[in-house]
Amino acid sequence: MKDDLQLNQAQNIRSEARLKLRDAILDSARNLAIDRGWSDVRMGQIASAVGISRQSLYTEFGDKEELGKKMVIRESSRFFDGIRAALNAHPTDLVAAVQSAVELTLREAYSDPLLHSILTNARGGDSSLIRSLTTESAPILNGASEVILNYVRSNHPLLPEDLVLDVVDSIIRLTVSHLVLPVEEPEIVAKRLARLTALVVNASVGASVQPEF
Repeated sequence: MKDDLQLNQAQNIRSEARLKLRDAILDSARNLAIDRGWSDVRMGQIASAVGISRQSLYTEFGDKEELGKKMVIRESSRFFDGIRAALNAHPTDLVAAVQSAVELTLREAYSDPLLHSILTNARGGDSSLIRSLTTESAPILNGASEVILNYVRSNHPLLPEDLVLDVVDSIIRLTVSHLVLPVEEPEIVAKRLARLTALVVNASVGASVQPEF
């Protein structure tokens, strides 16, 4: 029993140390990406900033592309708590919840240093990280979907599941589209997507869902 306890403690210590190392790597990669642009960041620079060998860095993340994906996923997942709070502020009003969550997402994303760097560099021709927000964005989309679906299922359980899935998927993809290629202020985009939600729900279930504007 004592040996098993010591073994478990040793395993926990190693797991915690590895998590701290991965966080340190992601933090350093983030700082360098913001400062230089991801295309100009080298794995050796990240390793030096963390104080590890390049081999240790490659062991943890495989290659620069994989590290970049993990960095963007971690950055984007930080928005999920805010989205959850924005939705839950309107437990009985689905349309207002959508408007609040979309506007918060766009405003926070535009002000986030890493995402701002990614979007700015992409417009200049550097697509090295933008794929994590577009064609390879499944982890981010799935995370956002889970947050919104949990809200809808908890607060609007009578809505048909297939309708909920379609609306949530569409709202998320349209929000990402406006994030990647912004043409209007977040408030305007949020109102339009809220109006779209109301139209789809009303047409599908005959409910009277009105946007708050």
